[in-house]
Formats: sequence, C-alpha cells, structure tokens
Amino acid sequence: MINMKRLKYILAIFVCSLLVACQSTSGVGGSFKKNLHQQIMHSYCFKYMYGHDGAASVDYNKAYSWCAKSIITGNSSAMTLMAEMHFFGLGRDKDYEKSFYWYEQAAKLNHSHAQFMLAHSYRNGFGTEKSMVKAKDWEERALLNGHKNPVISTE
Repeated sequence: MINMKRLKYILAIFVCSLLVACQSTSGVGGSFKKNLHQQIMHSYCFKYMYGHDGAASVDYNKAYSWCAKSIITGNSSAMTLMAEMHFFGLGRDKDYEKSFYWYEQAAKLNHSHAQFMLAHSYRNGFGTEKSMVKAKDWEERALLNGHKNPVISTE
C-alpha cells in the first residue's frame, strides 16, 4: 500500500518543479520566441529542400515557401537556402542575380557558407561582376568565421 504522506511529498515536489519551470520561461522575451520561430520555419525549408526529417519527398515549392517565411524573420540560414535554390535551379530556373542577392544578405549576417559562396560568385562572376579583391575579402571572412572549405587564392 502506498504511503499517503510519501505520495503527498512526491506530488508537492512535482508541483513545485512545474512552477519553477513555468516561472523560468515566463520572462522569456520576444528574442527567444523569434529565434525558435525562425528555427522551426528554417527546418521546414531544409526538410522540403533535401527530403530530411520526415519529409515524404523533396518539394521545392514548399521549401521556397518556408524559406520565404523564415527570411522575413531575418534567418540567415534560410537566406542561404533560398540562394542555393536560385544558384542551382532547384524547382525554378537558375538565377545567379537572385542567388547573389540572398548570399550577400546572409553573408552580411555572418553566415559562413554564404560568405564562401559570395566569394565564389565574385571569383566567377555569378550574378555580379568579377572581382578578385572582393572574392578574397569574403573568403577571408568565411575562414575567420569558421567555414571549413575556403580556398584562399594566391593570385
């Protein structure tokens, strides 16, 4: 038979822990909620773009839609995915100018892969005029920002 005094004690601890948990998140500001919202939308963009995390299949139209929603909140990863869709022509025609625009927006927000791809765009004239000076600058930024594969030109 369950000891009632012990059961009340366990129940009191449980209720107190719930109250503490609720109080610890009640003061969470808009930045936490905004970041969480960004990550959820970005995850949908990613999963429809690549078919990961339970997506039945790749659906570029849904990926595009979720990326657009996430971009509105300022998510640099979604900007980079949007750029990838335009750069590689995933679900739409290739458009180097649009890919350059989104890589540039994300690069300015310190997204290292966007910085690397912006350098690649400058180096090869994808969506912009070729500029070895700007290519080297963005490659260096990507390297300093932790990108794993920047190739700094020796030209």
